[in-house]
Amino acid sequence: MNIVDEDLEFIVGQNYIPWKELEGKNILISGPYGFISSYLVKLILYLNEHQFSKKASVYGIARKHRNNVFEKRNNLYIFEQNVCDPIKAYLPKMDHVIHAASKTGPKYYKSDLLNTVLPNVIGTYNLLELVKNWGIKSFLFFSSGAIYSNFDTLDIRSSYAESKRMGENLCISYLYQYNIPIKIARIFHTYGPGMDLNNGNMISDFISDILNKRDTALKSQGKEVRTLSYISDTISALYAILLKGKIGSAYDVGNNEQQISVFDLARLMCNLYPELHLTPGFVPDDNSTVQRGVKAEIPNTSDLRSLGWKPKYLLESGIYRTIESYK
Repeated sequence: MNIVDEDLEFIVGQNYIPWKELEGKNILISGPYGFISSYLVKLILYLNEHQFSKKASVYGIARKHRNNVFEKRNNLYIFEQNVCDPIKAYLPKMDHVIHAASKTGPKYYKSDLLNTVLPNVIGTYNLLELVKNWGIKSFLFFSSGAIYSNFDTLDIRSSYAESKRMGENLCISYLYQYNIPIKIARIFHTYGPGMDLNNGNMISDFISDILNKRDTALKSQGKEVRTLSYISDTISALYAILLKGKIGSAYDVGNNEQQISVFDLARLMCNLYPELHLTPGFVPDDNSTVQRGVKAEIPNTSDLRSLGWKPKYLLESGIYRTIESYK
């Protein structure tokens, strides 16, 4: 069994999540090829194969088809459609909607501004308009822990955080005006198999360094504190919110038990492979997102834990599984 299949088996084993509520249901996921969202899709397909007698159907909206993410499966339908355009794809009535389409990764926040902002604002609007008369059971919006950051709105690097804030406000507006059952997940740093190793995120850069057998390159002195959640814990949290979360509430999704400085993380990753004799090193970068005064990013998971969730993966084992999945 490969690492992703092991992850899916582990997630399905989280018995506090009422998986049966997905049986036979229609689920719409925007951005289904993303790192986190692809796991959401694979999880439902896994349930179809191993638990459900009446299969759930997954509908995806993606800008471009990608043939190397999912094996051809029954009950999986992906339409090529930019969520920022009026949605023309034929879709049956949905039971659950997950809006995950969004550019993520620091390199996009300056180089691809509109494709960072628009899916979180115009894309959110289009999906809310699509579903407002469907009587869906839940609409889960992927927000981010970045909304807690104190950005200058005139700084183009604020594009991601500000658009996530606006997306949240749109969702809440549709809840109050059209009674759409909104739930919001503010996702903090998540890592695992399938990450984009070229998106400029700290952990992606470190994994690339390890895989290429080079010293890990820090873009700051490494004193900033971060929390990191392994993908299985994040996916469990997202389904808990979708199926058990309180309408109109926002949940921090992250592992506050795994706090670590950037330098200690780089050292930990080097130490996982002592035979490579790697060490952390400082490579100054004026464009680094860790030089903006964000000293600590710690989620408050008390509301999430009230749903029955708690993190299961230790940082060392999660990091090791992630690196090994790329070999």
